[in-house]
Amino acid sequence: MQPRYVFGALLLGVGWLLWGAMGPSATPPARTISWGEFVVQSGTVLEEDLVQFGGRVLVEPGAEVRGRVYVFQGTFILQGRVRGDMAVLGGRVTIGPTGQVTGTLTHYGGRLQVAAGARVGNLQQPPGLNRGADRYSALERLLNAVWQGLQILVKGLALGVLGFVLAFKGQPYLERTRRALEAQPVLAWAVGVSGLLLLVLLAVFLFVTVVGAFLAIGIALFLQIMTYAAYLVLGYGLAAVLGQRWPQPWPLPVWVALGTTLTVWGLDLVGTLGCLGWMVKWSFVAAGVGALWLSRFGTLQPLSSDRRLPTADR
Repeated sequence: MQPRYVFGALLLGVGWLLWGAMGPSATPPARTISWGEFVVQSGTVLEEDLVQFGGRVLVEPGAEVRGRVYVFQGTFILQGRVRGDMAVLGGRVTIGPTGQVTGTLTHYGGRLQVAAGARVGNLQQPPGLNRGADRYSALERLLNAVWQGLQILVKGLALGVLGFVLAFKGQPYLERTRRALEAQPVLAWAVGVSGLLLLVLLAVFLFVTVVGAFLAIGIALFLQIMTYAAYLVLGYGLAAVLGQRWPQPWPLPVWVALGTTLTVWGLDLVGTLGCLGWMVKWSFVAAGVGALWLSRFGTLQPLSSDRRLPTADR
């Protein structure tokens, strides 16, 4: 069996498991919250599933949500009642003293705080997935920071190795993409931001529908691949700068590996610095993605810029 068929079967299997475990039902329809503040006021009954990807949701005392609730990111405060099941996969969820979940509350990840007096029909916390995340100690925060740092370290080294391998056969494609980014950086950034935003919105829309669930998972994987490809493009560009300023008798793959690793480490560390850092990181990533699309993944000849990587001719 060819590798692409194995990967396709694996993707369908994972998508089916995820959809069966936490996919919103077709009836009632789902309401998606991505930003801003959404309030279910006292005395109001919401007949829909509620899917939260960001922002702030408040269910006031006396209010009721009769559908299922899924929290991926953002802040969710429950002071009323949720009649269906509730799944917490990220963000921060607080269930006040008057809060009530009549179904099953599954805590996969994120921060969950249940006040004294709150009523939960059945609380499930799969082992190893953020148990007691609402009670972080100083040691736990330190270990979490160390773990995050190790992830960045390994990610940088892994993509550096990928850049090293890609430089043997894919150097012309990387060079054309770098030139497209150098020639039109603003256009590349605009194309990248627009394209990524549209894909994210499309994935969110498809995720809350039964028919488009598998397509949403495919879009999410495509976005991840585009992110890694953007790191490689930016890393190649950094290698060009380093190779010109500090010329060394190193072969091209070594320069690309070094540039990619430093790019991943730098952008991911900046991305941990709150909202501004996150915006800076994804601005660079968006520019790399836009350059990929403008150059059609390095298959188009550049219109300008003749600068080459110093080690390319060695």
